[in-house]
Amino acid sequence: MFRDGLNRQEVEGIRIILRLVCREFSIVLSDASLSNLVIHVFIALTRYRFYNFIEADEALQAEYRDAVEYAAAKRLTEALEEAYDFVIPDDEVIYYAMHLRVKRIYDEIPLTDQERVRINQCISQCFWEIYKEYGVDFSQDQELRHYLYQHIPLMIIRLKNHMSFRYPQVLDKPSSYLFSIKLTYIVADVIGRFYQVGVNAQEFEYLAIYFCFALLKSRSGKRICIGVYNGGGRAETVMYFNAVRGAFLEEDYEVRIVDYGDLFQRERGTVDICVSTCSLEEPAGAEVVMIRDRTYIQEIRRAIYRHKTRSLDWAAYFPPGCVTPCLKGREPAKILRNLRDILAERDIFPAEGPEEPGFECLEVGNGVILVHDPGRRCRKGFFFLGVLERPVIWDMEVAKILVMADTADRRDPDLQTLCYILSKWMTNCKGEDIMEKQWDDREWMRFMSEPMED
Repeated sequence: MFRDGLNRQEVEGIRIILRLVCREFSIVLSDASLSNLVIHVFIALTRYRFYNFIEADEALQAEYRDAVEYAAAKRLTEALEEAYDFVIPDDEVIYYAMHLRVKRIYDEIPLTDQERVRINQCISQCFWEIYKEYGVDFSQDQELRHYLYQHIPLMIIRLKNHMSFRYPQVLDKPSSYLFSIKLTYIVADVIGRFYQVGVNAQEFEYLAIYFCFALLKSRSGKRICIGVYNGGGRAETVMYFNAVRGAFLEEDYEVRIVDYGDLFQRERGTVDICVSTCSLEEPAGAEVVMIRDRTYIQEIRRAIYRHKTRSLDWAAYFPPGCVTPCLKGREPAKILRNLRDILAERDIFPAEGPEEPGFECLEVGNGVILVHDPGRRCRKGFFFLGVLERPVIWDMEVAKILVMADTADRRDPDLQTLCYILSKWMTNCKGEDIMEKQWDDREWMRFMSEPMED
C-alpha cells in the first residue's frame, strides 16, 4: 500500500515534513517510531478526504495544551493543511501530540517523585514474581531495569488512550522466544495490577523482546565450546578454524583449535562439539562432526541443537496422545472449551469450573496459537498440540494449530529446553504445511527428533 506510485510519494512527503517539525522542536524519534508515525499520518489524510475526524475530550485537551508536543503537532497540521489543502480541526492536533509524546526518545522520563517510586516498585515486583515462579533472577540487571523504566510510563499512556504500538519489522516472530513470553505473562499481570490497565498483544510482544534480550545476555557466560581438530597441515587447520569462528557468534560460542591432548588428556570433557577432518572416538561429553563436504557448518548447527536438548526427557513430555489431529470448533471460544474438555479427560485440567476455561492466547506466527494457563490449574507438566479441524480467524491472523507446554515445576530448567525445542519447531515448520500433514503422534515425533539447525 505504501510502496507504489502516488502513495509512495505522499509517504515520503509526510516523512520530510515530520523530520522538519521534530528538528524544529528538538523532538527525537527513532527511525522505527518515525516510520510508524508516518503511517498514522498517511491514514489520517485518508480519513480527512471523507471528513472523518477524531474527537478529543476536555481532559486530553487540558493535558496537552501547554506541552511542547502540542506546539509541534500544531506546526505539523499547519504544514499538512498547506501541502494537502485540508482544514484540520484542533482535536486532530491533540491526536498528533499524543503520538509525538509516546514515540519520542527521552534522556529522562519526566516523572514526579511519586511516579518514580511507583515505576521502580512495579519493576521490582515483576522481577520478584518472575524469580518466585521461574527461578530466573533479573534483580541485578540494571540495563533491563533502565529499559523498562523508560518504556513502561509511555506504554501506560498509550494503553489508557487506546493507542496501538506495533512495529511489524520488530515483532514478526514471537514464536522464536517462547520462554520469554511465559515470563512476560507475569510482567503483564503485575503492570495491570499496578496501573489498572490491560496490556494488549502489541505491547505484550514488545515487553517479551526486552526479556528475550535479557535472557540471551544472562546466558552469554555459558558458551558452547566448539573445538576444531585437524590431522592435516597448519594452513588447513587455520582455514577451517576461521570458517567455523565466522559462522558462530563469539557471545554464544567459544571456537578454538584443539589437539589430541585437549580432547582426551588435559581437558577431558571441556569441549562440547568437536569438528574434525579425520575419524575420532567420541570425547567425553562431546559429539564429533566430521568435515566431509561443504555442509559441515549445517551439521555443526544440528549438533548444537542435539547438545542443547539432550537432557530433556522426551518420553515424559511427549507421551502418546500428546497430539490431537482434529481439534473441533469454528470459533476461538468453542475451540478453547473443547481444549479444556480434552485436558480434563487426561486429568491435566480440573473438570469442574466456570464455563469459560480462562486461557490466555497469543498468536506467535506460522498459524500457531500459544495457549497459557494464568491460574496454574494444570496439575502436571505436559505438552499438547492440537491441529484445528479447519483454519479459523483468531484475532488478527489465521489459526491452524494450538500449543500448550509446561513443566511440573516451573523452576525446572527443562522448561527453557522445552520452549527452545518448540521455538525451533515453529520456525522450521512452514505454517501452510501444518494442515496438509494432519499431524499424528508418530509423524510429529519423527519431525521433532530430526536434528534442526540452531
